[in-house]
Amino acid sequence: MGQEQNSGNGGNSQRTSSNEGMQQVLEAGAQASKLLESPIYNQVYQMQINDIFAQWLSTEPKEERRRESLWHQAQGLKGSAEAMGGMVKYAKTLLDEQSKSHEARESAALDTQGFGLDF
Repeated sequence: MGQEQNSGNGGNSQRTSSNEGMQQVLEAGAQASKLLESPIYNQVYQMQINDIFAQWLSTEPKEERRRESLWHQAQGLKGSAEAMGGMVKYAKTLLDEQSKSHEARESAALDTQGFGLDF
């Protein structure tokens, strides 16, 4: 009896969960996009990269550990920016798929009603 109540919603809880997940991805993508487009973020990012590079230039070639550490710092900053770019791209992909799916459903509904037929 308890199972019937849980399954009686026609999968709406899964759909809601999926919709909530999609909304989270879209929101994360929007926030990442704003951050990546922010002049202050870009200024701080460039300052950090320049500082790391200046520190690297001031090291001696024999200071391999220090140089490697600085290189890893720069790669970490770059990786963070790339990860945010990936979030933006994924959110845009989901929006595109959502739009195409909506258009396909709308077209199918019109076709079944006889409105989407080409004469």
